[in-house]
Order: sequence, then structure tokens, then C-alpha cells
Amino acid sequence: MRESAIWYYQALARDIGPDRMQSNLNRIQYGNQDISGGIDRFWLNSSLNISAQEQASFMENLVEETLPFHEQTMKTVKRMMIDNEQDDYTIHGKTGTRLSDLGLGWYVGYVETDKTEWVFATNVDGSGSTAKTITLDCLEELEIL
Repeated sequence: MRESAIWYYQALARDIGPDRMQSNLNRIQYGNQDISGGIDRFWLNSSLNISAQEQASFMENLVEETLPFHEQTMKTVKRMMIDNEQDDYTIHGKTGTRLSDLGLGWYVGYVETDKTEWVFATNVDGSGSTAKTITLDCLEELEIL
């Protein structure tokens, strides 16, 4: 996940196939659930759309492990999402950039501290790197990091 290897995600999506992919998106009610843009492109400047609020809600369900998947699968995904591990906190997150006329950058995830978890979903006009920088600045300002 850290490398954002799009070619790998595309190969995974093809292996999953459109029927199973659609079924799982419907099960978790992920965004508009539209994969009509193609099994290996629907999330890349294509048909799938999701709001920041929907992303935050999805992240909250992942953190609480209330998604309709095996508990071990959710734990594995959360480990895969580790982006920064420090003594006082661990950031689980994923950047993304949807290229369009202006570009749309995302940073979605959660911060785990010894006290609680903080879910975030940031989208900006720009890149995923910009969204990540803004998110980290906000988390520091809020004294979460």
C-alpha cells in the first residue's frame, strides 16, 4: 500500500472479477458502488465516487471491525495501512490522487494512540501528498500527534 502500485491493484481487481467486486462494494455500501468504468479502472478517474464523509464512515467501521468481512481480514488490512509508527501513535493511512481538470488528492485513514483512535478523510484540489501534509499538520495542531 505504501508504494501505491496501481498496476498491482489493477491485477488484483481483475483477479477478483466484476461480479465479486460489485457484490462486495454493495455489501459495504461503498460510495456510489459504480464499477461501470471497468474492473481495473473504476476507481481511477472513472465511475466510482465517494465523499469524504463516506470515507470517514468506512474507516470508522474498519477500525471498529464492524464491516461484513472476517475479523482477521480487517486486522490484516489495518496492518497493511500502517504509514508511520511512533512511540506515542501509529498512523494508518492511504493517499490517492484522482487526475481530472484540477486533480483531487486524498489521504484517508486513522491515528491510533494509547487512548483512542482518530479517523480522518481529507480531500483537496491537488495531490494525495498535499492532502497528507494538510492532514498531518491538522493532527499536530489538534495535539493528536
